[in-house]
Amino acid sequence: NSSVPPSSDQLKKPSDKKKRKKGFKRGPKYDHPGKTRNGFGQPDKIVPLELENCPVCGGSVERDEVVPEKVQQVAEVVDQPIEIREYRRGFYKCPSCGWSDYSPVPLGVKEGFRYGARLSSIVGWLGYGGNLTWRKQEHFIEYVFGIPISQGSLAKMHKWFQESLEPLTQQWLKYIQQPGIRCVDETSYCIDGIKYWVWVAT
Repeated sequence: NSSVPPSSDQLKKPSDKKKRKKGFKRGPKYDHPGKTRNGFGQPDKIVPLELENCPVCGGSVERDEVVPEKVQQVAEVVDQPIEIREYRRGFYKCPSCGWSDYSPVPLGVKEGFRYGARLSSIVGWLGYGGNLTWRKQEHFIEYVFGIPISQGSLAKMHKWFQESLEPLTQQWLKYIQQPGIRCVDETSYCIDGIKYWVWVAT
């Protein structure tokens, strides 16, 4: 089983360039229905843009309430996209059985680790999906999210990411070892114009 994508195999199917119509352009057609053309739904923040003075002569202006206002939604990265949460855990005792311990951390938080599950998942994608180096991942987290991070913490995130996929990996390995599975190979599929790879067992 080759780890090389099918497009780079030596045996290639004939090109279909001759079948294409002349003048045909790839990609979406002009004026096609867009995904975000009508906005993103309920906004997180509404910003009224008021005008007091005329931009031409500087005189005072009055708003015409008859003309409907123009609305435009814009998606933007906020100054602080990361929320720093401080969990304070009390120490509890059970008088019935003698059990004692601190209250547990919530789902998505690892004991003694300062980065949550969602951020760790993003880092996992940056490495395995985005193919970014350790240094670029470090710069991305620091510049985009505004929080310091070390490459050691990145390594822990990737380990956590791998551990979360381990049950699916074991399930896949168990499946392909069943009788009747003769071929395991990778194939491509396209989502929104982006090519992805998936392993297929037949």
